[in-house]
Amino acid sequence: MIIDNIPVEQTLESVRRQLDEEKNLSPALRESLELLLTLTTLLLNRLGLNSRNSSKPPSTDPNRKKAGKNGNNNTPGAQKGHTGHHLELVHGCGWCMTWTRPRSSAPVVQS
Repeated sequence: MIIDNIPVEQTLESVRRQLDEEKNLSPALRESLELLLTLTTLLLNRLGLNSRNSSKPPSTDPNRKKAGKNGNNNTPGAQKGHTGHHLELVHGCGWCMTWTRPRSSAPVVQS
């Protein structure tokens, strides 16, 4: 894997070889460096995972291509030439009923 023009696997192997060749390192520093190398390797392995080779959902794939529509060129709505069915507006219905509520039945508002 290459990240920012750095061959990562080769670099990690080079660091491991240098760590094995160096005899003057303290045991605590050697263990810390080996732990960091292991952690780096694990994180690099996770970078290569996507929804095709792991149990990750497709929504977590980086730079994934969005699936297109089915490929049909149909426009939404009714077919051309179809007469629609809808309620017509009524202008001036001819009668109107008004209803007023007596004030005695109104709720009492306390302030």
